[in-house]
Amino acid sequence: MPLYYQFSFLLIVYYIILLFLVNNILNEENSIKSKKIHLVEGGSLEIIENKDKSIEINTKSGKIYKSQILILVIPGGGYVNLQPKEELPVAEKFLSFGYSCAILKYSVHPKCYPIEYNQGLKAIKLLSSRFKKIILMGFSAGGHLSALLGTTEREKLFNAVGMVLCYPVISFVNKVHKGSRDNFFGDKNKNNKENRKRFSIENRVNPNTLPTFIWTCKPDTLVPYENTLFMIKKLEENKVFHTSIIFKTGRHGIVLAEKNKEVSKWIKLACDFVDKIVKN
Repeated sequence: MPLYYQFSFLLIVYYIILLFLVNNILNEENSIKSKKIHLVEGGSLEIIENKDKSIEINTKSGKIYKSQILILVIPGGGYVNLQPKEELPVAEKFLSFGYSCAILKYSVHPKCYPIEYNQGLKAIKLLSSRFKKIILMGFSAGGHLSALLGTTEREKLFNAVGMVLCYPVISFVNKVHKGSRDNFFGDKNKNNKENRKRFSIENRVNPNTLPTFIWTCKPDTLVPYENTLFMIKKLEENKVFHTSIIFKTGRHGIVLAEKNKEVSKWIKLACDFVDKIVKN
């Protein structure tokens, strides 16, 4: 075949591949919609709505699309910043399983409680007008905020039906992550012992606490794994439906655990948990 024809053939193949890729990108953009909403006192909510209507789930109240289940991702950062690796990468992972997602970008130190709590409540209320079921998914200090919300009176939580706590900060009195505790309260109130007890999640768990999936890694040296044990004990005592796992390997901030096959199992287990409580 002459060189000219070889070049023309390769050029045609190139354009076919390019058109295929562009078409896939356009289809993806049509199926996923992103929107940013501003919350009180500087917080924001980034909603990534999955438009896929091919997956249905039977619930006690009727059929819903899986995309009508929203995962509210609440990143950690010791209440002093927000960790990017616990934001969009997490949302994209759970979008791939068919859920819609939102990322709560709450205020951090020097702003302090109750600002981030009020932002969380506002986010849940707004999202409940658009999605049938909401799952709170918090990492580290974001796990503390998720659990703070998840132990609130049910009538304030609208369509929130469960929470997934990932290597969470739980206690402000035992095995404490000092930075999260002090930044949560702010400079004026960080030494108040009564507040430390009040906002330790193990002291807030009650029979109406949201069903909970909780996991951590035993070698975690930043937020000791005992925090998770404190939470498990209280969930059991209050007969709250829950699933828990403490991995023998891993570290704090491992997030999706791409390089740790054992810890990465939490993602599938969390999806199974979500689907189970949604059906009820």
